[in-house]
Amino acid sequence: MVTRYSLKRRNGRPPARGTRHVVLVRVFACLSAVALVAAFAIAALLPPQMSLGSMLLALDPTMLGRLHLSIARHAWEGLWRQGLMPFLLRPAWLTPLMTGLVAAGIAYSLNNRPTRQSTRRSG
Repeated sequence: MVTRYSLKRRNGRPPARGTRHVVLVRVFACLSAVALVAAFAIAALLPPQMSLGSMLLALDPTMLGRLHLSIARHAWEGLWRQGLMPFLLRPAWLTPLMTGLVAAGIAYSLNNRPTRQSTRRSG
């Protein structure tokens, strides 16, 4: 009997994983690589204990003020105090390092999902 599922099978094997899955793995792997290289570059080029807030102030002195005003105007004020301030007080290299490690973990877990084994017996 010919079914839609049997038409998608090649050489008796189930169809390969979708291309969206492969794209997601590659996106997270690239994000991980970029973030880890950025963390290393920040750690190597800036003073070791320079906080993320002071690094952003060095790049643009008005950025943090505008960001705070925008969050206070359009979102919850606690987001600034409880969400962003802890990151701004940490060393500058720590945020890209955390982002890179999380993205690497997501890419690894997406890539190593257990595949479903067929319950059919061959033979």
